[in-house]
Amino acid sequence: MEEADFRAVDNQQEIDEFLDLVGGLHGALLREVTLLSRGYVSPEGWMHGDAAPHDARLVFHSQNRDTPWIELIFEDIEVFQFRPSWDFEANGTIDQGQITIWFAAKTNPEACVIKARTMRYRIGGVELLGNAVRTVSAIPTQAGEPVDS
Repeated sequence: MEEADFRAVDNQQEIDEFLDLVGGLHGALLREVTLLSRGYVSPEGWMHGDAAPHDARLVFHSQNRDTPWIELIFEDIEVFQFRPSWDFEANGTIDQGQITIWFAAKTNPEACVIKARTMRYRIGGVELLGNAVRTVSAIPTQAGEPVDS
């Protein structure tokens, strides 16, 4: 799969279309999560970007045959709260340039919520299902390289 496979979510209609496409993630399970800071410590011991925002990559496996593998990328996260024991029935909004996805919207909205500046997604096929771990060492980002402060 290529970076070009990602579809940006830029407005309420695109959030609604995404959630309709994946059935609100009902029948999905969270398979992988990567939370990554853009900051780092140099080999000399200097901290760079310690106040930089975090980005996240979430991978879901779904029983939905039309969308069996779902990858979400969130950038510039303001809130990342995830208690994955809830059944997913996602809802989302975009307001003043911030995307909010409530993953357990019907049962406990605040249990699983992400608020971020951007969101992108891509859908993969059944060949990506199974128990293999595909953890990444970098999140594909529109923002670029780690930041220097």
